Amino acid sequence: MVLTDLKKGQEAIITEFIGLSDSFSRRLYDMGISIGSTARLQDVLSFGRLYLISVDDVDFCLRYSEAAKIGVSLA
Repeated sequence: MVLTDLKKGQEAIITEFIGLSDSFSRRLYDMGISIGSTARLQDVLSFGRLYLISVDDVDFCLRYSEAAKIGVSLA
């Protein structure tokens, strides 16, 4: 399961990064998005192209292509 499979309001634990470049993975870690973090899907914006997620009470917006590469399991 990946972030894009979540329904609005669902929480999940980030389990893996699938095929992300090292630089983008480091950028996610710098922002606080890491394996083991709990993410909540707040909203889907711009006709499904942007995913607004909350990790540790901080909101982030990810493109669909990026969110589809973040593996999760339901909390």
